[in-house]
Amino acid sequence: MTERLGGIYALEHVMLESESEHETIVAVLSAFIREGVPLSSAEIEPRAESGRRSEVLATDVQAALTVLCRRPDRLEAYPIDLCFTDLRGARMAHARLDGALFEGSFLRGCDFFEAKLRGCEMKDADLQGAILERADFNKAYMGRANLADVNAPGVNFDHATLNFAVLSGGSLWDAKFRSARMWKCDLEDANLMRADLSSALMSSASLKSALLAGANLTQAEIGEVDLTGASFVDWAGDSELHALGLTVDQLAEAKLDEIGEISADLLRKARERRVVVLKDREVQARLTFGDALYEELAGKLQGLREGQERKPPSAE
Repeated sequence: MTERLGGIYALEHVMLESESEHETIVAVLSAFIREGVPLSSAEIEPRAESGRRSEVLATDVQAALTVLCRRPDRLEAYPIDLCFTDLRGARMAHARLDGALFEGSFLRGCDFFEAKLRGCEMKDADLQGAILERADFNKAYMGRANLADVNAPGVNFDHATLNFAVLSGGSLWDAKFRSARMWKCDLEDANLMRADLSSALMSSASLKSALLAGANLTQAEIGEVDLTGASFVDWAGDSELHALGLTVDQLAEAKLDEIGEISADLLRKARERRVVVLKDREVQARLTFGDALYEELAGKLQGLREGQERKPPSAE
């Protein structure tokens, strides 16, 4: 172990002194990590927790990872490749890993506090319970990633791709999701207080029982989003904290089986909007308020249509 550690830090010294050796040493250290903690195909599906090894990363692997995280800021032709590695519990706080590849990696419990991961590739990665506080994932690709129960206040997911990702139960207050792609993203029970979801593409996502008090939903696309039990108002503070930018048209396209705390006037207008949608014969099955109103109106509309079809043509 001592010899390996000595070799790792010797490579770091060479990298600091010689720009021409920079990419070679990055490649060597990346390969050392991949070979040291590979994720076998049997572990990828499902990625359930087990006693395969300690949650603490081996000292030499953590040392190599630390060197990569603090390497000199130089132009690199190739991204750091740590795909399909078992890095659970790794310490990567304040890391500079923009564009790094973590596809399919096991990253549960990792510490990414204030790390820079802009444009990184984390498709199918498992980050359950990871610390992502104030980390920067701008333009990252995280489709189908597992981010359940993450501790991520202030995290930046602006312009990130989170389609099919799981963020249920996450602590995401003050998080940024501006213009993020979040189709069918699971945010059930997530704390999104004061989160910025402006212009986010969230069609068919789940926000069941999510806390959205103070969240900015301006121009967010929430068609068929499940808002069952979601709360848009925080009554715990000295004054009410309402979601921002939420409109009747947005609510009229969402699923609201049992809405939590929300402006009564806004909910009433959303219900009225449903009637307009029915009259216009547009997207009749998109709303599910769960109060039999839709079924009643749909029946009346069908009756009107049948009556018009049976009506004899007027004599000229």
